[in-house]
Amino acid sequence: MILSPRRLFQLAPGILLVVASAVGLLSCAGPATQVLNLHYRPLEEPKAPSAFVVGLAPFQDARSNPQSIGRRTRMDGAVEQIVLGSQSPPQEITYILIRYLEAKGVRVMDLPSWKGDPDSLKNLPKDIRLAIAGRVDALEVEATSSLTTSVRYRVRLTIHLGSVDKGEVLTRSVELSPLRTTFQFDIREVEDELNRTLMEAIGRLLEGFLPTAS
Repeated sequence: MILSPRRLFQLAPGILLVVASAVGLLSCAGPATQVLNLHYRPLEEPKAPSAFVVGLAPFQDARSNPQSIGRRTRMDGAVEQIVLGSQSPPQEITYILIRYLEAKGVRVMDLPSWKGDPDSLKNLPKDIRLAIAGRVDALEVEATSSLTTSVRYRVRLTIHLGSVDKGEVLTRSVELSPLRTTFQFDIREVEDELNRTLMEAIGRLLEGFLPTAS
């Protein structure tokens, strides 16, 4: 149905009232809790399986509140908390690392009791060439929305790399804190970027320790 200009003029006050009410409801809405998840995000094509075996101990968490990772400050000044959907973030990161190693063609064995002690390397299963134990030091997201949204990410991981052949353990830490600016806040985009940053951190930690493709 096509309305005449006169009819539109008559309806205008009512239309404006509805629009104003909708805007008012949106502005009065309280801050929400934004939930994101950690997941494996492949950055390259998987490699062919090799004979190299890695022993992996479960990741530990050095953070005081593993569920909370940051906040978003909205244009109206309200603050939304950003939390992880997982009940055990270190377990999720351990699983992500397993997927990463398998994609590198490496076989992974569980080492539930290895704590990074060099003396215990000689007691590991004979097939293991490299032992890994890790820790989550920081996993953070800080977003600020105005005309655009700026998101600062911070990922810091520490791992102990035990060379069975050398009987030595090397400790490595890496911290990445990229800043991204987008037109609007999208929790799924934030989730994707956090996981990409996490994968990059893992790659840097293990650089030079895994077999290269032949």
